[in-house]
Amino acid sequence: MAEKIVSLSSLWTEEINKVPPNFYKDRFQNLVAVLHTSDVLLEALNKKKLNPVKMKPLDFICMHYFAHAYNLATSIFYLCKNGMGSSCIILIRALLESLINCSYLWLCKKINGNENERNAWMEYEYIERSKMSNLWSNMQKNRQKINIPLVQPNDLFTQEKRNELSVARSQFKLKYGSENWAVHPNVDERARRVDSCRSFYDHTGIFLEEDYVTIYKWASELVHGSPASASSFIDESFNCGLQFEIGASKKNIDIILPICTRIMIGMLFLLNHIYHLDVDLTAQLRTAGLNKVQDRK
Repeated sequence: MAEKIVSLSSLWTEEINKVPPNFYKDRFQNLVAVLHTSDVLLEALNKKKLNPVKMKPLDFICMHYFAHAYNLATSIFYLCKNGMGSSCIILIRALLESLINCSYLWLCKKINGNENERNAWMEYEYIERSKMSNLWSNMQKNRQKINIPLVQPNDLFTQEKRNELSVARSQFKLKYGSENWAVHPNVDERARRVDSCRSFYDHTGIFLEEDYVTIYKWASELVHGSPASASSFIDESFNCGLQFEIGASKKNIDIILPICTRIMIGMLFLLNHIYHLDVDLTAQLRTAGLNKVQDRK
């Protein structure tokens, strides 16, 4: 039976009422509609009373990425409300990567003919920790060479732990044939593979590789502090020379809010579909106040 449509909560109504009318309020309203709809889906999920111990890999992966995305989107809402739009570009990159990875793992069987990548993703923590352990060990060796006091190994990696991670790393490589959880190790490659299936686009209207090129790479400039990111902190209205904006401003907020809203609609589709929540996303988003919503089921 379809879940009932829920009007905008008092919590989010109060938040949107705090946004000044001339401060991109319609764009804040759209993001609030998506965040409220996220709450509705999570409530529907709670009714299922799922056993976390018995979760299938895809269920766990979807919940992981949705939780990550929800927290990022909520942070973006409050940061933008306080004039920190440029800093939100960094969060947008993480948000989009979550959407790309989650949709790729949803479709990995269609893309590569099996579900091995979901299992590899679940075990990939051992690879990441092993790489960190090796970096730690190399740092210690370098400190010995240049006579800098050593950090005690017990603070992070004991010899026993390093050995354990080394064995797990070897087993992972033997089992999956590489040290990557994905057959297509680059984010843009995974985005392209999802687009090629058409399934995700047909449900969401989102081409992920296009977003990778126009959003992810743009956000990466700010993440890495590249020269191209300087414009995010320059006051272009200043006529007496170069002026950097430090602190709150309206810069980039008009761009960030609709991008965040669109990515979260993609995440809503995945959660609703993978967990069979039976929420009419189109009706729910419209009821919550999303403008110009397309059919999303």
